[in-house]
Amino acid sequence: MFEYNLDLKALDTDKLDIEALNLVPEEFAVKNKVLPIKVIDDTLHIAMRYNEDAELLARLKLITNMKLYIIKSAEDKLVKMIARAYGYLKFNKAVGRLKKDAEGEEKKNTPKIMAKDDESAPAVVILDYIINNAIIVRASDIHLEPEEGNLMVRYRVDGSLIEFLNLPVEVYSAVSTRLKVLCSMDISEKRIPQDGKYHYFYGERELDLRISSIPVLFGEKFVIRILDRTIDYCNIESIYEDLNQSKLIKRLLMHNSGIILVTGPTGSGKSTTLYAMLKELNRKSINITSIEDPVEYTMKGINQISVNVKAGITFAVGLRSILRQDPDVIMIGEIRDEETAAIAIRAAITGHLVLSTLHTNDAIGAVNRLVEMGVERYLLADALIAVIAQRLVRRICSHCKESYYPDEVEKGIFMYQEVTSLYKGRGCHVCNHSGYFGRMVLSEILIIEEDVRRQILKGEACSKSKGTISGTNLTEQCKTLVLKGLTTTEELIRVSNGKIFS
Repeated sequence: MFEYNLDLKALDTDKLDIEALNLVPEEFAVKNKVLPIKVIDDTLHIAMRYNEDAELLARLKLITNMKLYIIKSAEDKLVKMIARAYGYLKFNKAVGRLKKDAEGEEKKNTPKIMAKDDESAPAVVILDYIINNAIIVRASDIHLEPEEGNLMVRYRVDGSLIEFLNLPVEVYSAVSTRLKVLCSMDISEKRIPQDGKYHYFYGERELDLRISSIPVLFGEKFVIRILDRTIDYCNIESIYEDLNQSKLIKRLLMHNSGIILVTGPTGSGKSTTLYAMLKELNRKSINITSIEDPVEYTMKGINQISVNVKAGITFAVGLRSILRQDPDVIMIGEIRDEETAAIAIRAAITGHLVLSTLHTNDAIGAVNRLVEMGVERYLLADALIAVIAQRLVRRICSHCKESYYPDEVEKGIFMYQEVTSLYKGRGCHVCNHSGYFGRMVLSEILIIEEDVRRQILKGEACSKSKGTISGTNLTEQCKTLVLKGLTTTEELIRVSNGKIFS
C-alpha cells in the first residue's frame, strides 16, 4: 500500500514510535533514506523515496519480518527527519541507561565522574540532544531547572520560554556533571554561582556556549546561552524594515565625534544593533575598539576587550586604556555607572565616535538618566548625537496564521479606528505551537537638534517636537503592525508595558 506527499513537519518526536525505529538499524535507514514511523498489527508504516526498488523493499521485509505500508516523501525532508528520529531514539535509550546507572551508583554510593571525551556515555547523548534541538528551534538560551522529582528543560525562542522536556531526576546529576566538565567549572562546588564557556560544533556550524549556574532549592540551575559564530552580522537594512530609518542611522554614523545611545530593556536587541553599526563603520582606515561584558561575537578588524572584574578590567578602567590607543570609534557594551558615563561623554567631545547602550524605557528617558548619573548638562548637550529606543516584537507564524473577531477590550485599544478582524497564530509544529515565528524591530529615534540641545541645557523636559523623533512612538508603530496582521495585541500590550489601557 502507498500514501503520497507526507508532510514530515507534522511528525513531532512525541509521535515517533520507538518500536518502529528499533526494527530498522540506523545505519541502514540513513544509507537507504527510509524512516520507520509506526507499527500497526503486523504492518510497518515506513516513509521513503518510492522508486519501486524491489531489492530494498525485500531487504526491509527480511529485516523487519513485517508487511510494509510505504509513504512517499521528499528526500530533503526525509534526511532531516531520519537524523532527528534516531537522535531521539538514542536519547531515549540514554535516559533509560542513566536511570539504571543512577540506581546502581546510589547503592554503591560512588558517583561517576564523566570523562570529557567519553562521547558514548548516556549523559553526553542526552546533553547533545538537548543542545542540538535548541539549535534546530532557533533558541537563544537553554534553561536546565532541577525540581522535586524531575529536571525541567526550557528553551527561550523569540524572547519567550517554552517547555521542551521533563527528565527523570536520576538524569540530573550526570548531565550537570557533564556540563561542568565541558566548560571547566568546579564539579565539587555546588554552593556558589559559576560561569564557563565551551566551543560547540553542530554539523558545519561553530557555536559558543556560555554557561552559568546558580544554587537553587533542589540543586543547581544552569542557563546555556547559544552564540552562533558562523552567523553573518546583521546589516542596518536587515534590522530596520523602514527604509527611512535605516538611511537615518547611516547618516548618524557619518559623525566623526559624539555619542549615539541605543536604549531598551534586556532582550530588546540593543547589542545586535550595535554590531550592525560596527559592521557599517568597519574599514581599514578606522581604528575601532570595543569593551563588552562579555564579547558576544568576534568581528574581524575590530579590537574587542572583555570585562574582567577579577583582573581589574571594568568598563571604566578599560575605557581609559582604550583612549590611550588612538581610537576613532569606541563601542561600550553598556553605560552602568557614573564613572563610565563621565568618561564616555568626555571621549565623545574630544574627537571620538562613541556607541553604547543604556537601560531606559524610551529615548527621552536616556537624557534624564545620564543627568542623574552626574553628567553635566552642557557636556551632554554637546556630546549627544542621537538616542535610539527599540523593542523586539514577535511575528505571527505564517504557517498557522488565522483571522478572528476582536473582543471589546481589543476594540477599545483601537478606539478611533474601525477594526473588523485581527490575526493570531493558531500554533503548529513550525512555530513550536507558540503561534509566532521570528521577530521585528520597533525603533524610535531621538535626534539631538538645536531645540533639544536648548531644552537639555535649561533642564527642561525634552519634547517630541516635529523633526526630532523619527517615526511614531513604539506603541503606535506596534498598533500599525497589529492592524497589518504582522503581530498580535498580546505583543502590543507587552511593548506598551500595559500603559495602553491607562
